[in-house]
Amino acid sequence: MVKWCYRNHPDAEITVIEINPHVISSREQFHIPTDDHRLRVIEGDGADYVVSTKDSPDVLLVDGFDTYGQSPQLCSQAFYKNCYRALAPDGLMVANLCGSENQGSIDNIRNAFHGRTAIAVPDDGENQVVFAFKGKRSQGETLPAEELSEKLRDYVLIPVQVQ
Repeated sequence: MVKWCYRNHPDAEITVIEINPHVISSREQFHIPTDDHRLRVIEGDGADYVVSTKDSPDVLLVDGFDTYGQSPQLCSQAFYKNCYRALAPDGLMVANLCGSENQGSIDNIRNAFHGRTAIAVPDDGENQVVFAFKGKRSQGETLPAEELSEKLRDYVLIPVQVQ
């Protein structure tokens, strides 16, 4: 996701919070750009970040897995409420979910974002990508990935600060 945002949103300021130092040390292997005026990678806990940040990011990308699957601290009701609080007034959270506990995470996201979610369900995998809107852009729905892509076109075309 970081590479895509970096390449496709040249005006975006991107901050990555990664808890695993081994992932950070492998960034060259995965062709993650080096830190510069647009990108910074910080070793830390994403759950702690959304609690303490003074920034108001336009977009939060949540993609946290450990060796056992989805990281539990990134699935809780408290975490998603903190994401909602941290976002800019018309902000967007995108959560990549994969595993047997998806429905619990989706319910927690819907509760934290007052039902304003859209879910992309790819044809070829168990991942679900949940888009949660702090502003008034969407009501709860599940859409095929192509339809959701069209619906989110306005978000993709505007410069965003990705955190």
